[in-house]
Amino acid sequence: MTRAVQLSAESVEHYGPDYLAPMIRDVFGGPIDLDPASCPQANQLIGATWYYSNRGLEKRWFGSMYVNPPGGRIRYPTKFHNQAAVWYATLAHRFAQGQVAQAVFMVFNLELIRYAQGWKVRQPFEFPYCAPKERIDFWKPGPQGRPVPQGAPGHPNAIIYMGPNVDRFAEVFRAARPGTDWAGGYCYNIPPF
Repeated sequence: MTRAVQLSAESVEHYGPDYLAPMIRDVFGGPIDLDPASCPQANQLIGATWYYSNRGLEKRWFGSMYVNPPGGRIRYPTKFHNQAAVWYATLAHRFAQGQVAQAVFMVFNLELIRYAQGWKVRQPFEFPYCAPKERIDFWKPGPQGRPVPQGAPGHPNAIIYMGPNVDRFAEVFRAARPGTDWAGGYCYNIPPF
């Protein structure tokens, strides 16, 4: 008997594509205040006012946020966990506490849905979300400090929205974006149900 092997990313680095930031700012109705899981190269694409390059889970979160967590596993606080689930649970908790006004959370791999079940927060698909028609072509570190497309991952993605602009989220993420790779998406949990 053979077992299917789950494909994993070559690296934990998977930057949001260049067309994503304008879409997020459109939903927010203003700037992306904070990207807590970023680096200088990734922020060239997202353009957050503030970003954290390391230890972002431990720092203060605020305003309108974009969260695209690194992949892999992380020790938190004493056990190893799926890193995306830790970032998601932290965001969901801080959003529920009112520390974050609104947020877009990038789901690189739908395995997050399984791993998030271990955390006592609202689950990912309880929030409004978009399932892109095509897999997102994430970017990676490139030569001379410039990010480059890495090709779409071998698994589906989703984009979760937390905040007051649900109708705008659905409008922006349902539509195809001419001149980009964004083919549009199907949005769910958009009131009225």
